[in-house]
Amino acid sequence: MVNPNQNKIKNMQEQKQKMKEKLKQRKKEIARRIEKEKNKKMEKINLEQEKKKTEKKKTEKKKFGIIYNFYYEGNEDFENSLTNLTFFINRTLDNTFWKKPKDVNKKLFFIFIINTPLNGFVIPKFNNVVVIENYDNDPINTETLFMERFRIEVENILTIDSSFSGPFIDPNPNTFWFNKLSSYVVEELDPIFSKTNSTTLNDISTLLKWENPADEDVLPVPGTNYALFCHYDENNFVQDYVFTELYCLKKLGYNILFNSTSTKLTNEDQLFDLVEKINYIENISVGTEFNILYNNLSYLENEQIQYDNILFVNDSVLFPTNGLANMRETIINMQVHDIWGHWDEYMPTSKLQFIYSCFYHFKYSVSRDIIQYLEEWLPRCTNRTEYINYIEWRMPNYLFNKKYNVGSVVVFNSLNINNPKFNKIITHSPSVIGRWIFRPETFAIKFKYILFFLNKNSQYLTPQFWYLTRFLYVGENKVNYYHKEKSGLYISRIY
Repeated sequence: MVNPNQNKIKNMQEQKQKMKEKLKQRKKEIARRIEKEKNKKMEKINLEQEKKKTEKKKTEKKKFGIIYNFYYEGNEDFENSLTNLTFFINRTLDNTFWKKPKDVNKKLFFIFIINTPLNGFVIPKFNNVVVIENYDNDPINTETLFMERFRIEVENILTIDSSFSGPFIDPNPNTFWFNKLSSYVVEELDPIFSKTNSTTLNDISTLLKWENPADEDVLPVPGTNYALFCHYDENNFVQDYVFTELYCLKKLGYNILFNSTSTKLTNEDQLFDLVEKINYIENISVGTEFNILYNNLSYLENEQIQYDNILFVNDSVLFPTNGLANMRETIINMQVHDIWGHWDEYMPTSKLQFIYSCFYHFKYSVSRDIIQYLEEWLPRCTNRTEYINYIEWRMPNYLFNKKYNVGSVVVFNSLNINNPKFNKIITHSPSVIGRWIFRPETFAIKFKYILFFLNKNSQYLTPQFWYLTRFLYVGENKVNYYHKEKSGLYISRIY
């Protein structure tokens, strides 16, 4: 006889087993659904990723390479080659021209191969620009160049050299210049790129708004006047803008004593018709210009040469930025002062702001006192700080205290600067220069301080300014001439 309790226990065990089986099946079903949902999500993610990759591939800019070979033969070819290079940089690397076109579907990478020295010409260093100095004309494999330098593959390469002028394409808000090219062989791109001739050079001059101030028809400044010009160039070369300045000084009637820290100028012969005397001077850094001033004034005194005025200037000053006639008028108007400069600068404890030593203009009557001051203080100066403190800052005060009339074209107190900081180049700071550079009486800038803050395509700067800076780079880069490797510019050799 079966025990009823045993049947009951057996039934309960069977029901329990069935429940376990159902629970197990339910867990499997839940796991299956979760896996299904997971697979759906992954499939959706994969589809989205593939879609993004496809869209990216459609919108990604194709990469193209441009190789620019720079070389020249002789002085005339040098100027033409520089003209072509500066126009090419202006028209292709200037973002303000080609930033907005809707069809910018190509990304350009530039390699400039410099086969003959540029002597100070500057090229902007952007992420898509490389400069190679190849003065020994070593063979270069251009097919692998972009992979070696940029780690990229390019669709095609346009190779240009400095015997071609271009690109002659009007900036258009809807069309990128590179899309206008029907070929990547420069000889097939006329008239966008053309072999250099008088027409292309004239077109470049017009498009870049160049007017040579030395071509202006002006009378000399009255009197017998001497210009003591200080030139610093470790490449032993006189730059284009310096020649323009010398031509302008000669036209204004100045007899020029040209002083250079170069060992021997390679283009010295071009100076013979412009200057009265060439002196080669040892470069001792900041004190060099004061030694030049002392030696030149002593030379004129010892030779008993009579004169009315002295202009003392160095090649860090760019002039005449507002035209030669304007410069002449200002020089004549400033003759009410015994000694004057183009700018004075903030001095907190002085009645007189100090005058930049890069530009002095003074009468014969002041010369003897300058010589005496330099005789006393030059031997005491042994470093940069002492030359600045004891001579550049104190000499104008010394002359002021001797009752000479001291002045400047750009008077610091006329600039309305709140809370100026001592020992800062305030007049040439980007926020201040606009307060005076367009004044009609001004004619110069200290270009190493400010050139790279100016708007490259400003409608307000003069054609004379653009001519003076035609082989320098204006805009977009801040240059530190004491740390050139951090400047954001390629500066050929030593500048």
